[in-house]
Amino acid sequence: MGNSRQTNEEWLAQLRATGEIQTRAIEDLSEIIRKGLLSGLNSYLANDAGRIENLIEEITQETILRVLQHLGTFEGRSQFTTWVYKIAIRLAFSELRKRRWKDVSIEANLESDDEKPPAFSAGELSESSFQPEGVTEQREFIRLLWRIIQQDLTNHQRQALIAVIMKGVPMEVVAEKMGMRRNALYKLLHDARKHLKRELISAGYAVEEIFSLFQLPEK
Repeated sequence: MGNSRQTNEEWLAQLRATGEIQTRAIEDLSEIIRKGLLSGLNSYLANDAGRIENLIEEITQETILRVLQHLGTFEGRSQFTTWVYKIAIRLAFSELRKRRWKDVSIEANLESDDEKPPAFSAGELSESSFQPEGVTEQREFIRLLWRIIQQDLTNHQRQALIAVIMKGVPMEVVAEKMGMRRNALYKLLHDARKHLKRELISAGYAVEEIFSLFQLPEK
C-alpha cells in the first residue's frame, strides 16, 4: 500500500498501473493531499470548517486529475509527494482568488478609476527596472500611460487590462464576467498590450525595460 515514505519510482509505478493497485495509490495520495491542505488552508479559512472541507475535497480531486495527466513531467528533483503538494497549493490559492472576486462586478469595480491609475505609482515604478530621472519624469510617464489606457483602448480592452493586470483579478473570473472564453480574453489583453507598447515607443520611451509591468498570466 502506498504511503508518504514510498520512493518516487514506487509512486509513479503504482499510479501508472491499473485496477486495485492504482486505486489504492490514488486513495493514499488523496489522503496525503487532504492532510496537507488542511494544514495549509486552515489559517486562511479559520472558523469556517464547512468551507474548508468542501474546498479541500474539490482541490484534492482536481489535483489527482492533474497529477495523473502530468506524470510524465515529473523530473524527480524532489520527493513525489512534494511535487504533488505544490500542485495542490497552486490550485487551492487559484480557487481562493476566484472566490474572492466571484461576486464583484467588473464594471462597478472600475467606476472610481476614471481619474487616476488604480495601481501604478511613482514609487512602484521606481522599484522596477525603469527609472527615469526624477519624480517629475515618472509622473509624466504615468499620466501618458493612463491617457492611453483611458482614451485609446476600447472599453473591453481597458476593463480587461485594469482588472487582470492592475487589480490582479483571475483571468477565469474576468472572462466569465465579460462573457468570453479565456483564450479570447488573452487575445484581447495581448492586443491592448501591443497598443500600449506602440504608443509608448512613439512617445520616446524605451518600453522594453518597463513592460514587465504588463506581463500576461500564463495562457
